[in-house]
Amino acid sequence: MWAEPAPLSDLALKWSDPDALAPTSAAEFEAGLSERLGRRAFEASPSSNQALEVKWEGDPEHCRVSLQLSRGSELQGTRSIDSPSGDCKALHPALLTVAALLIESRDSEAEQSVETAQPAPEAPKPEPSPTTEAAKGKDASPEPAEAEPRLLLGLGVQVILGLAPSAEWGPALSLSLSPARHVRLGLIAALFFPRDYQAAPGFSLSHANAALFGCGMPISGTFSLGACAGASPVSYGSE
Repeated sequence: MWAEPAPLSDLALKWSDPDALAPTSAAEFEAGLSERLGRRAFEASPSSNQALEVKWEGDPEHCRVSLQLSRGSELQGTRSIDSPSGDCKALHPALLTVAALLIESRDSEAEQSVETAQPAPEAPKPEPSPTTEAAKGKDASPEPAEAEPRLLLGLGVQVILGLAPSAEWGPALSLSLSPARHVRLGLIAALFFPRDYQAAPGFSLSHANAALFGCGMPISGTFSLGACAGASPVSYGSE
């Protein structure tokens, strides 16, 4: 007994025996071939364009059977079996074997073409090892902040209130050291040019000073802001 799963592809049988040479009928041939294959050999849909043509030729003295496996106008395989003795009945077992080989070769080629068309599955991604994770952790550590300059040079204007009859201002030069991020320690020198005061016409006063200072800088970076305190000797001159 043989099972009847759906065929791999549609296939029709074309049986030709114009001279009544065949020792069997198309139905008997189909049943014997189905038993060889282990499934139904022919089960064509209305739109099928694949066929196995079995054609008996010759005469009782020289019997020959030819097989052609075709798909539309494309010829996929041909076989021919002869019986020099003219015994057509002796060709029947060989006919079943050759027909089964033709159909199985066609089915094998169809399966290979389907496998080739399917994309290969993606290879699974390897799981990260503990060593790799540790290396990533090291790489992900924050980069150290850029160090601020330790020695700063400044040029500006110094304004003094209370040491003269009115406010004074003059150019100033400073040199400071930054021992910590928010601390400044340094030296500043300023020069105040002679000037007249309305309270004493003809009297001019000039002076210069140098001071040591310390600053706290709560805002430190490209722009810094803080408070400073210092002490300095003051030298006055008058004209």
